[in-house]
Amino acid sequence: MNTLDILLIFSIGLYLGNKLPDWIAKAMVWYATRPIIKMITPTKIKQGRLCKGPHNWIAKKLDIQGKESNICRVCGLIEGTGRMATAEALDQIEENMRFDALEEQVYQDFVSRENEDIRKYFAAELKGGLDFGKMAKLHNAGITFGVRYNKYKSIHLPPLLKNLEKSNS
Repeated sequence: MNTLDILLIFSIGLYLGNKLPDWIAKAMVWYATRPIIKMITPTKIKQGRLCKGPHNWIAKKLDIQGKESNICRVCGLIEGTGRMATAEALDQIEENMRFDALEEQVYQDFVSRENEDIRKYFAAELKGGLDFGKMAKLHNAGITFGVRYNKYKSIHLPPLLKNLEKSNS
């Protein structure tokens, strides 16, 4: 064996030593998530599962483009695709919709509370004389709207989620 062969073997070993753990990890994740993906992947239309009457549509964003598709809440028909959502996928969609509604409720509560706090603050400041120095101090206070909302959500959303879990059958 000459030095070129040793260098080639060393470089291949270095490359495989670097890449092989990533490939193994990706394969393990694929293998672990495969049953879940099969469970929620839309299937071809099964005539026996179709609704006999009009469909009870729920609108939900399905694909990557963000296009909304109607899904029948009862049979799982995805309008315009020739496919049906599985029962597990329907359950997940409805659970996501309930969670989104709770999150929207928490956001609206936060916005109304912030509006009220800001009005009280500025009413008190206007009485005492609001000037540029106070405005600059307020602006540079350091906590942003997003940080305040995340703190508010972390406090108020878990109790609502517990109630959601209790009502979930």
